[in-house]
Amino acid sequence: MSSRRRRGSLGRIWLPIIIVIAAGAVVLSLVYTPPAEGPVPETREADETSSVQAAPDSVSFLVLNGAGIDDLARTVQRYLISRDTGCVFYAPGDPSNAVRMDYESTIVISHLQDLSGAVMVAEELGLTDSSMVWQLPDGGVPTVDVTVYLGRDMADRSFVPYVP
Repeated sequence: MSSRRRRGSLGRIWLPIIIVIAAGAVVLSLVYTPPAEGPVPETREADETSSVQAAPDSVSFLVLNGAGIDDLARTVQRYLISRDTGCVFYAPGDPSNAVRMDYESTIVISHLQDLSGAVMVAEELGLTDSSMVWQLPDGGVPTVDVTVYLGRDMADRSFVPYVP
């Protein structure tokens, strides 16, 4: 008789365990979504043709004098702001000097994933695509769309007319 009692008490222990395991399996099947099957979408790196979107309505920019030519940054900033194009150029701050004063060529840096603002600035300054580069911020929103480091190649250019 004692062996019968033991079997009955063991049966009572296993029944709740089996019920809990079955309920867990049902809950898991409702919550878990298996990954989708099929081909992995192809990714590609951006190139210049895919990184330029439609011309922007406005471009914020900073001009830094890297040529060591007096008042060059202020002159270029005024020139860009005065341009009567489909794009409004605005500078949220005053132009200033770059850390270095030995830039031979002007560099237009886009701080956005889209180069369209840099393209607009470069075109207005008569620069080629080779003068444009990207420098995306490490985090957050950039303070300007474009930074222009003026080089000595701007020394012989005339930025007239501009509104003083």
